[in-house]
Formats: sequence, C-alpha cells, structure tokens
Amino acid sequence: MMSKRIVECVGALIFDDEKKICLQERDDKLEINCPGLWGLFGGTATKNESLEEAVKREVFEELLILPKKVDFFLKLELNSFIYGDEIKSRSFFSVFFSKEDKSKIVLKEGKSYKFFSVSQIPHIKNLAPADSCAITMFTHHFLQPRQITPIV
Repeated sequence: MMSKRIVECVGALIFDDEKKICLQERDDKLEINCPGLWGLFGGTATKNESLEEAVKREVFEELLILPKKVDFFLKLELNSFIYGDEIKSRSFFSVFFSKEDKSKIVLKEGKSYKFFSVSQIPHIKNLAPADSCAITMFTHHFLQPRQITPIV
C-alpha cells in the first residue's frame, strides 16, 4: 500500500466579545479550497513551522492582525477519497479579537469578511463544509451556556 502525503492546514476561528464569529468570503479562484464559499481564515503550514505559528502567520497575512494567543480545539483529517493522493489534516484554533483588533482589520485575501452571530451561521447556505463542522463544535462547546441534565 502506498503511503499518502499529509498536508497540514490550519483554520482560525476568530470571535469577539459579543460571541460573533468572523468569516471570510473566499475568492472565486478555482485553485483554492472551497472557492466562493464563506469560511474561516487559514491556510497551509510551511515546512518546519508549528501549527500555532502557521495560524498566527495566516491571520496576519490575511487580516494584518497578529494574534497574541491562539488555542487549539479541533483536528479534522480529510482522506484521499476527497483529495486524491494526499490526506488533508486541518487543525482549528480559536482566536479572540478585541474591539481594538477589529478596528484595525485590513482584508488582504478574500472578497470580504463579516462577523456573524451564532444564530446567523446555520442560515449561511454557502459555508465551507469542514469549517461548518468546526464552527458547530466550537459554538456548542465554548460559546453557548451549558446545562447539565442528570441521567436517571
């Protein structure tokens, strides 16, 4: 069996103090992943770069904001059924943007960006599938209040 090349990618789930999530409307370039869809900021890690370094670099390249802190929360591996001879591994990190950070955003990649409330996100029809999964996991586990129901 031939081994598959693993491509390490990162996604930045950027949120603010109102618990809104920042999404990028991706360019329509066919050579990029999920062209024309809404999704998280991110990209591919370079050789000898940690995933934390990669997500910080990607956010800076795309928004001109250097995150002070990033927190890992999810890893997805998309197999060769989708990507041919490689496996795409995407690690997702949460990134908090203050009001000051938001006021300094300069969009360098993509058509546009917007902060969406958690209730708006399920109604976005053209949301990148892997990012949709990460957003659902993040909002369920970190942004919404938890209620513990005892099992009887």
